[in-house]
Amino acid sequence: MTGRAHPVHGERDRNFRLEVEETPGYLFKVHPPGERADVVDLQVKVLLRLEEADQPAPRAVVGTDGRHVQIAELEGPQMLRLNTWVDGAPYEDLPPLDAGQLRNLGGALARLDDALAGLEHPAADHALLWDLQFPERLERILPHVDPRVRPLAEETLRRHRLELAPALRGIPRQLIHNDANPGNVLFTGDDVSGIIDFGDMVRGTRVQELAVAGAYLYEGDGPYLESVAALVGGYLRVAPLPWEQVALLPGLLRTRALLSLVITSWLADTAEHEAEERRAVLPRSVGRLERFWNIEAEGGLERLRAAWEEAR
Repeated sequence: MTGRAHPVHGERDRNFRLEVEETPGYLFKVHPPGERADVVDLQVKVLLRLEEADQPAPRAVVGTDGRHVQIAELEGPQMLRLNTWVDGAPYEDLPPLDAGQLRNLGGALARLDDALAGLEHPAADHALLWDLQFPERLERILPHVDPRVRPLAEETLRRHRLELAPALRGIPRQLIHNDANPGNVLFTGDDVSGIIDFGDMVRGTRVQELAVAGAYLYEGDGPYLESVAALVGGYLRVAPLPWEQVALLPGLLRTRALLSLVITSWLADTAEHEAEERRAVLPRSVGRLERFWNIEAEGGLERLRAAWEEAR
């Protein structure tokens, strides 16, 4: 196979789009040195499962030796993979999604979670900083948060421990995508044409999937609660959840906002190659957490309840 390679952004992996004649192209992934082989295998197994279920996700390409993962000596031994390229526009490049598109996004996530239900893998419980089930993992980097905002971050962590952690322990868990951000969800017209980047997968609850996707709908002073309700309604029409789980969303949105604030603050202080970029988005991370503390006061729980009732 020959083609032209173009760099594509990746948080941990080095990614390249390969343009190959008479094909949509491929995504060539170079995993960082020291990446766990079982976590990479988890990503491959998930893509194979989604291909079986005909979900809009990349397809894992097998090598001529029958393996999906190859090893090359680069900065030491590194794992290489090839996925098919998925066409579509990431919604970060589109105007704000309307209610219909948001319902379609929710439905697409529900179908993806349905497809992953029952899939087991030894790396499903790997530790990930971006896993909102375990915000206590942030404690060692909490000092990087601006002291003016740190009390709110600490209170969010305290409330998670007291209220959310016990509730989450009683909810069934499965593999979820866990990163439906505006760069990872592709649209063609009003429809979701692809969900990409499975590097943050964890075994979690389905309401966690909604919390992660919903947190990215925050738009400053805009009416984000209507957007979250439309997303949730679309999900519930495909995969119903009990109200007791949906009612956890305000708190889980705050926990996800906490993760974004703390990790972004830490990287702004420590990641030389992306510190400036992280510092630029810190005000948005602060604003998101502050706004999410007003969800109940803004009638968010009532909007979620209405979406749940409508989807029944």
